[in-house]
Amino acid sequence: MSDWEIKGTSSFSFELGTNGFTTLLPSTFRTDGNNTALTVAEKIALTTWNVDMAAYNGGTGIITLVDFLTDASRSGGVSGDTNDIIFQAANLSILNAGNYSAALQWDDATEAVQLNIFAVPEPSSLTIVGLLCGFCTVRRRRSC
Repeated sequence: MSDWEIKGTSSFSFELGTNGFTTLLPSTFRTDGNNTALTVAEKIALTTWNVDMAAYNGGTGIITLVDFLTDASRSGGVSGDTNDIIFQAANLSILNAGNYSAALQWDDATEAVQLNIFAVPEPSSLTIVGLLCGFCTVRRRRSC
């Protein structure tokens, strides 16, 4: 595919494999150049990125979903407007996350859409941390 263009309300779906995802490599990222009433951020806010992590067990880290050669998004005639701050307006829907959480990001250096995967602490780990904090608080009060 040469161009990946966001027009109106768009939805993109990805299914991670056991260790990640094979990066898509379209050449150009575009937002609807005919719609000059909306900024690039407003156009991106109309997108939803669905990621199914049911098969994934590759750990934490960054997975590149789509890597573009060129950012030709347009806002008011300015080309290449996309950056990570603007891209945060996109909607992310994670399905079957298991012990993970994830955030969507734009890498301006490589013009790529990335999924940053984080581990979610297990409830037992949170209990231990809470108990340690309580113990430290009690111990600190006694030494005063």
